Amino acid sequence: IVINPSLAKVGNRKSDRLDAMGLSRICLLGLWAESYVVPDEVNILRTFFQQHSHYERWATQTSNSINSELLRYGVNLAREGSVTKTREVRDHVMDQLSDHPTMEPGCSVDNIPAEVKELLKYKYVLWDEFKDRSKEMSEKIEQKIETIKWKCGDGELEGSELISLLMTVPGVGKQTAMMWLANIIDANRF
Repeated sequence: IVINPSLAKVGNRKSDRLDAMGLSRICLLGLWAESYVVPDEVNILRTFFQQHSHYERWATQTSNSINSELLRYGVNLAREGSVTKTREVRDHVMDQLSDHPTMEPGCSVDNIPAEVKELLKYKYVLWDEFKDRSKEMSEKIEQKIETIKWKCGDGELEGSELISLLMTVPGVGKQTAMMWLANIIDANRF
């Protein structure tokens, strides 16, 4: 039987012999409920979610790093929006990082050294890559969910149908429904 080790404590005194006797007695009496073992398909899905989370975290760190470097050289665009997500702000920054900025002279940021401009351009490339990978991972997650037959009540449902049902709950969107499936798997586990 696979059981949760935290349930296997059999007494205050500790020795291999006492443990073996206590564990075998409890097992023979059938006092332990069998632990749920996550299916391989769901473990793959959880791995995808974890990787998606890594990409999102790396993208956020990169965006924060870009903003910090801009602030170091006196460029404060926080009120205008995100330096990576807000199209107008990003276009402005990218223009200022180019060799020949086209923005008005009053908006020009000429105190950023050329070496730092190159570094910031590279960080934008990294941010784009992390966001692209995150989007790819989201698509893989959705495809994986749709290929799995999910236990539901006494029967099974297609992943897309189950996501639709979960989304009927107020406040539950597609991402939350997919996360619920990956972590809860089956409502009967409650």
